[in-house]
Amino acid sequence: DIEPDELSDAKLVDFQKSHSEDKYKLICHIELLLDSGLIRGIELTTYDIDESLNNLYSKRPRLSMAGFDLLDAMRNEKLWPKVKSTIKTVGVDMSLTALKTAIDVLTRQAIAGVIG
Repeated sequence: DIEPDELSDAKLVDFQKSHSEDKYKLICHIELLLDSGLIRGIELTTYDIDESLNNLYSKRPRLSMAGFDLLDAMRNEKLWPKVKSTIKTVGVDMSLTALKTAIDVLTRQAIAGVIG
């Protein structure tokens, strides 16, 4: 990494702009994870894009149970390729709702195959 004091004025503006964009992207992703219930233990208030990271407070960030379930499904070497294939075949976007539905259906099928 380049330290800001090592940069010319023009490069410093680019450096600050890219870091502001990175902060903005991080905050947007944290908001999405919070909204979907996949993470907990974070309070987030945003007032300004440049100051948004300063308004991120974490008691103890962690995945929720839904977050762990999704992560387990994504790590499952048998299930995850089937989930991606199913979503592609159906032709829907890989949204959280589509992922959860495909995981649920494929898991039920796998369980029925073992039991039945």
